[in-house]
Amino acid sequence: MGVNKYGVGEPLESEAVKALDPFTVPTPPKSLEVTNVTKESMTLCWARPDSDGGNEISGYVIERREKNSLRWIRVNKKPVYDLRIKSSGLREGCEYEYRVYAENAAGLSLPSDPSPLIKAEDPVFQPSPPSRPKIMDHTRSHITIGWTKPLFDGGGPIIGYTVEYKLTSETDWSTAIQSLRGTEYTVMGLTSGAEYVFRVKSLNRIGASDPS
Repeated sequence: MGVNKYGVGEPLESEAVKALDPFTVPTPPKSLEVTNVTKESMTLCWARPDSDGGNEISGYVIERREKNSLRWIRVNKKPVYDLRIKSSGLREGCEYEYRVYAENAAGLSLPSDPSPLIKAEDPVFQPSPPSRPKIMDHTRSHITIGWTKPLFDGGGPIIGYTVEYKLTSETDWSTAIQSLRGTEYTVMGLTSGAEYVFRVKSLNRIGASDPS
């Protein structure tokens, strides 16, 4: 209302104004990556959001979800201030995806784009070759060879062996069998009197080793 020497005027009301903080929630974190995967844990790394909303980032919240589940589970009980965290207590063979939120005094951001589904399993590498094959038996038309398992399976089970052979006068190798379970094989249909050489490759789920 207004007051002057003539008296008191009619009261006037201003428009409603809401008291707001001068900042907003951050934008989502970026570039979420999953590294150092084992059967029990994974390490997550991400980049800061493009905008902190005008207020300092106070921490990050990380969630994970199993494949085919609708429920996201929080990974960190306490605030995370770094741009990485180790997610432990995983179930071997299960696939997981992750997302991250940034937090400031105004609240949580929207979640980051989820990571791809990653299976909790120990890393596997290319196996080493088996031993050089030895002649176990032979006739005019077939030769039986044997070998021993590789010294290094690559971190995963050996699922078979590939046996190859060729004439000593040729350069191209022929495949006798692609995925043999045992460590002995008989190559049939050979030419009597011809000279052959043999080699074997170890196989795991990553692929084949170098030849023996």
